[in-house]
Amino acid sequence: IEIDEEDPPELFQLGDILWVRITGSPWWPALIYGSYYEDNLHTKVVKTAHRAKKRLYFVYFFGPAFEYTWAHPHHLMAYSGLDDFIQQAESSVQNAPNKCMQDMLANRFVLKVAANKRPHWDQAIQAADAALKLTREQRVENFTELLKTILQA
Repeated sequence: IEIDEEDPPELFQLGDILWVRITGSPWWPALIYGSYYEDNLHTKVVKTAHRAKKRLYFVYFFGPAFEYTWAHPHHLMAYSGLDDFIQQAESSVQNAPNKCMQDMLANRFVLKVAANKRPHWDQAIQAADAALKLTREQRVENFTELLKTILQA
């Protein structure tokens, strides 16, 4: 007998700005937006064999490269600026119950940005900070216009 498990809750919304960490890259600011290739879905639930369902979010990374991915919530954090990220990271590490957990959290929050990526990372932070001043709806509208421009080029 297979029990139909509930879909994981939606933790983030279209137009949210997040820190996203993907393998081989530092934490990077991104915008939740609908996937151009998947009927503008911004979130989907996937199930793999022998695993619980998981919800993924479609994000575009701030910066000139215009990269995007589907990301798992474990690799996402709400964005409220670089200083806030650093404070949150330090607080999490300091409040960890033991050394093992401190090391794990310190590793999770590491912000090593390669020298060749630093200018783009700085630019991405500036763009995310500017977008923070807008409503979710304004962010989505602005990004839609940007996408149109890029797709027509």
